[in-house]
Amino acid sequence: MRGVNFPIQFLCACSALALSPQAGWAQSATEGVADEQGGEILVTANRRSESSQKVAASIAAVSGDALASMKIDNPGMLSSVVPGLNVNLPNGAGSPPIFTLRGISANDFSFSQSRPIALYEDDAIRASPVFEAIPFFDVQRVETLKGPQGALYGKNATGGAINIVSKAPGFDTEGYLTAGYGNYNERSAQGAVQTALVNDVLATRFAFTYQKNDGYVRNVFPGSNNSDQADVFGARLSFLLKPSSLFDATVRLSYNRSAGGNAGYYADVPDPSLTAGVSRAGLSFWENNNNRVASKLLENYGANLQLNVKLDHATITSITAVDRGEWLSTTDDDGLPISVAEVQSNARNGKSFSQELRVVTAFDGPFNVTAGGSYGSDSMKLDQNYMLLNSALLGAVDPFGFGTGGYGANYGSVFTQRRNGWAIFGRGEFKITPSLTATGGIRYSDDRVAIENFNSFISSNPGTGVPNLDTPTIVNENRKARYHNTSFEAGLQWAVANDVMTYASFKQGYRTGAFNAQAFFSPDEINAVQPETVNSYEVGLKSQLFGRRLTFNLAGFFVDYRHQQVLNVNPSTGLSTLANVNARIYGLEGEVRLKVVDGITVNTAFSWVDPRYRKGAELNGVLDANGTTIPGTGIAIGGNQMAGAARFNAQAGVDVDLAKTGYGTVRLQLDGAFASRIYFDAYQNNLVSTGPRWVQNARLSLESDHFTLAAYARNIFKEKYFVNGIDLRGLGFIQFVRGAPQTYGAEITYRF
Repeated sequence: MRGVNFPIQFLCACSALALSPQAGWAQSATEGVADEQGGEILVTANRRSESSQKVAASIAAVSGDALASMKIDNPGMLSSVVPGLNVNLPNGAGSPPIFTLRGISANDFSFSQSRPIALYEDDAIRASPVFEAIPFFDVQRVETLKGPQGALYGKNATGGAINIVSKAPGFDTEGYLTAGYGNYNERSAQGAVQTALVNDVLATRFAFTYQKNDGYVRNVFPGSNNSDQADVFGARLSFLLKPSSLFDATVRLSYNRSAGGNAGYYADVPDPSLTAGVSRAGLSFWENNNNRVASKLLENYGANLQLNVKLDHATITSITAVDRGEWLSTTDDDGLPISVAEVQSNARNGKSFSQELRVVTAFDGPFNVTAGGSYGSDSMKLDQNYMLLNSALLGAVDPFGFGTGGYGANYGSVFTQRRNGWAIFGRGEFKITPSLTATGGIRYSDDRVAIENFNSFISSNPGTGVPNLDTPTIVNENRKARYHNTSFEAGLQWAVANDVMTYASFKQGYRTGAFNAQAFFSPDEINAVQPETVNSYEVGLKSQLFGRRLTFNLAGFFVDYRHQQVLNVNPSTGLSTLANVNARIYGLEGEVRLKVVDGITVNTAFSWVDPRYRKGAELNGVLDANGTTIPGTGIAIGGNQMAGAARFNAQAGVDVDLAKTGYGTVRLQLDGAFASRIYFDAYQNNLVSTGPRWVQNARLSLESDHFTLAAYARNIFKEKYFVNGIDLRGLGFIQFVRGAPQTYGAEITYRF
């Protein structure tokens, strides 16, 4: 390969590839409150049911009906309805997302790492990416809590928390069935049915979802399948036991599967001399020429048990969750008809257990408290194999110094990760006056992380008459680490009037320390990093005016972000380790919802953030614009825009009842989302970024009591953009993942 300086530049490219993804709350059933009350969504952000307008924090709450009508069917699509939330999909459509909220995100996409935006389902945390592939179906609402949630939600919520609340069983017999068809030969179905097994004592609800299409990215290589394919199935069986008004138990048994063609990577080839002259010439934006079949299989299943005991002035709640899962992934990372970069990554035997016990008081006096404790553990076995430069067209290469006259450079690792931790927490609210309330909270966490039997190897394809060489580089290494954290929060909220409230708060967050999962060439790469911590200061206004026809909310915040965990490549050795860098974030966000007249509602929202790495922050060398390794000990990133974050986001939508007929109401819904430029690495490199975009969606429906007939379209104007990018110019290309194309279709729903 001409123009490549082995082995250092090659190892830097290998480490950059390791950055790529392939290498790696709930309402009590006893409360019986509706999801919406007077146009307000009830949420459990403070572990008690209350109007989102009464919570002294920035919350984006979206009802399940709204999600369904906008065809938002998985967490990776939430950025279109949550201001300030950006979603990175390094593994393509249907895979676990990397959330960026208020500028806080993760750049290590290993299958084993937790993320700084905690994802919950029915009050139980999804502990690792293998459990985050959750399709939206039969959902009551989704709550996005912005800013650190250290006191009540604990670790790995430094940027916020997202809680998916599924519909709980009820005693009335009811149900629905939706069937749809769309372009890309998409077939979909979703439904639910519930009934009482014992009147007013025992009820059950069953729900399911199914979605399958032919793939968004057409592969022109003979005999190969398309990429970015949906093959999704999910089912949930729930039971509610309510023997008295003082006790209830809800158990949910769930299964989720996402399979089909894996991410179809877009290879921007700035230097075809490194790829034997092969490029994307002749291909459209939505076409690939992959010589390798890429596939994925994500499966998780589990049980969630919620127990509620009502006392005179308190409710005791227990949440127990057990999950199992695996994630098997094969990818063609170069998107080209020759074997430049191919990866196989597997997270096997994923196990997770969590238990929380808490008490929430409801005294008539000025003081109430939420307090409790939690325990959690998870484990998985991770194996990953990188197969690079395995094409004879690329010529003989010997980056590892085997001296065999062969070609190709392959490396991989296998290890087991185990984590466990416990915490105790408390949060109190005290009414100083009828209109002024003070809040305070604290959480202590103790967490342990262990890496067991870490082994890695390097190999190359043999030359003539030379056997294949497979050389161990890391042998049976074991590591352990323990972390402690105490997080605080404090705040004041002032009810200026009945429907006008202002607040000020200070909150801390904590993401536990971690071991580097991208170690391949030396035991020195298996390093541990400090936990991430956040100090967040926020002021806000929440208001509903003119008889609640106008909702206006505004929040401003400053975030001191310490020890963000990033993958770091050393230009002198080519080795990668985890590192900590510091950042600061300013931001302003707001929303306006106006009911113009009955039948016409307008929604707008925006988020502006200025996320910058702090002065003095630096990472080790990377490739410059010409693909050459930059010499020296490090590159300053202080002042750069943080990776994964758009400085400006905006959403706008309108719902209009066009006509009322004898067959039902004709309704038009329009919604759109804007995001400014997003950089995919810390170096603020325009080559590894995606430009500003506006994605417009629409839905036209005829709705009656029992039937809904609807036509929909997403990304109407065929916006072309990326949702992930990795700098692999040491191998001859930059790897991107495309955002969703224009999709459209029709569906019919029957309710009974």
